[in-house]
Amino acid sequence: MVSQGSGVNARLLERARRLAAESHERSDWEELMVFRRGSSLLAFRPDSWGEVVRLKGYTPIPTLPPHVAGVFNLRGSIVPLLDLSYPLKIEAPGPLRVAMVTLNRHGQFGIGFDSLEGTMRVPREDVTETPPDHPLEGMAGDVMIVRMEALAL
Repeated sequence: MVSQGSGVNARLLERARRLAAESHERSDWEELMVFRRGSSLLAFRPDSWGEVVRLKGYTPIPTLPPHVAGVFNLRGSIVPLLDLSYPLKIEAPGPLRVAMVTLNRHGQFGIGFDSLEGTMRVPREDVTETPPDHPLEGMAGDVMIVRMEALAL
């Protein structure tokens, strides 16, 4: 009598090998979450991804620097909202419509955009890096990869 467990084990072992091979292939790729602000595409690496919410409005605060669009209410919490069009010097007409809510050493904040375009995968070799003091980590074609550490409230 042949145990069904041995067939299951063989299938699981084959699946593990296949997943390991795919994981190795994926290490040669960058996965990015891409947003649009004006005509520009801005991307973030997975370690900075956060919740994406549709903005139902936000309150500008006149005394804040121009890259701080204001604040918005997120389930009872007041969250600062950044507009990257100012520090990155990109043309961005119109109000912010969606925000990616994330955390850094200063706490929770939102980054506003016109829209979420989705995720994309690009070969690592196609990403051009920038100097460490630059607000962008690099470029993937016409997509700007934002350096989260460079964002200040």
